[in-house]
Amino acid sequence: LYVNGGDDIENEESKFINMVYNYDWSSTSLGPIDTWDPVLKHVMITYVSILKAKHPDG
Repeated sequence: LYVNGGDDIENEESKFINMVYNYDWSSTSLGPIDTWDPVLKHVMITYVSILKAKHPDG
C-alpha cells in the first residue's frame, strides 16, 4: 500500500509491530510477554492492530 507520495504503509506497520514485540518488557513491571495474562496479551495485540503506524511512538 502506498500513500502520500509513496510511503510504504505495510513497511511502517511491520516496523511498529517489531518495535512492540522486541521491546524489553522484562525491564518493566509487566515482565516478559510470555508471562503476561492472556487478557493483557489480547489487549496488546488489539492495540497494535488498531494503531500500527498511525501512532508509531504510542
